[in-house]
Amino acid sequence: MSKPYDWSKFTEKIAVKGVTPKQMYDWWITGDNLEKWFLRRADYYRDGKVISKSESCKAGDSYEWEWFGYDVIEEGKVLEANGKDLFKFTFANGCTVTVKFEPFKDYTIITLTQENIPLTEEAKVSTHLGCSQGWQFYLCNIKSIAEGGIDIRNKDSEVRGVINS
Repeated sequence: MSKPYDWSKFTEKIAVKGVTPKQMYDWWITGDNLEKWFLRRADYYRDGKVISKSESCKAGDSYEWEWFGYDVIEEGKVLEANGKDLFKFTFANGCTVTVKFEPFKDYTIITLTQENIPLTEEAKVSTHLGCSQGWQFYLCNIKSIAEGGIDIRNKDSEVRGVINS
């Protein structure tokens, strides 16, 4: 008998060739780097003040993130940033996202787990399915940029409702 599907969490993984776990980790912890592959605007705050886009965030910092193609500001907190291979933060509807970076041959395996997803019907669609789809795209984009230098995001604010916004 199969186990019931767990709507409270999901995990996405991708292999990125030719980069170290530390290099991939660094792509997540500064506003400058997040804006290169993920966000239109990424600001980290410490003690209520925005930190430099080139400064690494750390546990206890907060953030504001904005995407291309969406009129939403995501706010959350950095829970853990160990400086090498683990980044953890709050996200969408009180969820927790943990990103791990592990070496394998000449790859870095990025494993992203989003958990504590509410078990409402709305959250199953908007948070579980929606965020899973979004993370799949952005993990593909980080791979595309790291391996070939091509950013596949749509940055035209008039183009809405596409998977690559």
